[in-house]
Amino acid sequence: MALFTITEALDKLVSRHQMPDCMKTSLQNLSRYASKMAVKECKKEIVQVSMESVCDLCKCFPADLSGNYTALEDKISSLAAGQMQILKATDFIAKKTEGINIAAKGIEDKVTKVNDATTQIASTTKTYRDTILAQPSPPSGTRVDLRIKDDLVRKAKQILVFIDRDTFYGKSLTEIKNKAEEAIAELVDEPNHPEKVEIEAVTITCSKVLLLQLDTKQAADWLREPHIESKFTMKFAEGSIFVDRLYNIIVPRTPITFKPTNTTDLRKAEECNNLSPNLIKKARWIKPVERRHAGQTHTYAILSLTSPTTANQLIRNGIKICGIKTSLT
Repeated sequence: MALFTITEALDKLVSRHQMPDCMKTSLQNLSRYASKMAVKECKKEIVQVSMESVCDLCKCFPADLSGNYTALEDKISSLAAGQMQILKATDFIAKKTEGINIAAKGIEDKVTKVNDATTQIASTTKTYRDTILAQPSPPSGTRVDLRIKDDLVRKAKQILVFIDRDTFYGKSLTEIKNKAEEAIAELVDEPNHPEKVEIEAVTITCSKVLLLQLDTKQAADWLREPHIESKFTMKFAEGSIFVDRLYNIIVPRTPITFKPTNTTDLRKAEECNNLSPNLIKKARWIKPVERRHAGQTHTYAILSLTSPTTANQLIRNGIKICGIKTSLT
């Protein structure tokens, strides 16, 4: 009966526990062998176990144990190798992380400097309008660079004249200068004629426009008066016209009822702002009309003026267009 108990215990062991196939097979063979012996024992048969069977059984267990040990040793070696790779990778990542932390610290320092510089720029930057309004006076005893002022004075005495390129073909600059002086001499009886009106030099610009350099700003301003300009150009060269230097200003919140191409609207804008006639030479919208959204009532416009002084004055004080006062920035 003891053999049946052994058989039952072996069967439970095989069914309940995970084990290698070779060990499972050996235990099943042992269970069957014990079961056969138990049957013979019940039949009162003489149980004879050959020495060969015992040896086979003894060989089976060491072989299974040896195989299990070898498999377990291989798995442990594989795990150890994997663990070593993980340790090496961890060490590599730690070193890289340290380098990244150092680089991040450097970037953080640079970003801090940039933010400080940006804050400083934002706190000290002024708009062109603010600069015009400030108009700082130079400290006493400081030498002022007069080049900009001299350039403005020189340009104020210049007049640009567009003529047909064939009008003075083959003529020297001296001959052109003499022709201009003759035309001015014929205007001596015109109102507000300055005491002295002389042309100091005549040059041709890169755009093939004649530049007349007069001796005084008063003479140039007088020659620019519309009725004087008209008589001078007729006497100087047929079809010639004065070309104005233009100074652009951007006017936000301009009512769309304003018509930039309508000279009447330009003259009304001059009158509303106490400007000289024809000082606003032209105007245009910044954004095309077809790109306006539905219901838009105001937009940006560009006014082109012939006087830098007036342009700065409007930037300082603002401008009124169609009854709307707008500050320029």
